[in-house]
Amino acid sequence: MQAERDELVKRVFPLLRRRCEQRGVAWSEVDLRWGVTDEQAAEGEVLPICLAEIERTRPYFIGLLGQRYG
Repeated sequence: MQAERDELVKRVFPLLRRRCEQRGVAWSEVDLRWGVTDEQAAEGEVLPICLAEIERTRPYFIGLLGQRYG
């Protein structure tokens, strides 16, 4: 799903951000793979970190899932 992620980051998200800003709506994208260290992954902290990030985005969250597992 790397090609799709690149397309989202380079083309789709900037367009969405501009359109939202024109309407006075804040838009920010979050990739749950960003910022998680190898140490955090080894200690089983990935799920709590990701869930906390999702909670922070309330009241709205749009999730895009790929085929990667683990």
